[in-house]
Amino acid sequence: MDKFCQQNGAHPRLGVKVRVLSGAAKRICEIARKMNARQKTDTLQWASYTYPALTGLSEIFITWRLLDMAIIADRRLNRSGDAKDDFYQGKVLQATLFFRYYPPPGPGRYGNLFAERSGNNRYAAGGILKEVNRWG
Repeated sequence: MDKFCQQNGAHPRLGVKVRVLSGAAKRICEIARKMNARQKTDTLQWASYTYPALTGLSEIFITWRLLDMAIIADRRLNRSGDAKDDFYQGKVLQATLFFRYYPPPGPGRYGNLFAERSGNNRYAAGGILKEVNRWG
């Protein structure tokens, strides 16, 4: 995915979306590292964090694959006289619409994932939460 993002980050039509994807992929990798560290200290609770992290990871992969197909389709659209213009335009629109309605997850989505529990507050203001929020 890193290579894809590096190669296509300047794409004239989809480059902004590729750069957002790249940032989300870096954040999910950082979350995986934090989950790995948490597993060593909190052997029971850490597993409850996996569902939102895996959901975010799956959305990142779906976005990546759709953007990859859209960039290939956009190259074909730029060729003159291609008989399947509607098909390729559909690929670009599919990625664009998916990105609009399901953008790669940002740090706010994971804010409560690693918040420390304390007292009557369900989530405390400190700990890993501050680190996650500074990525944005």
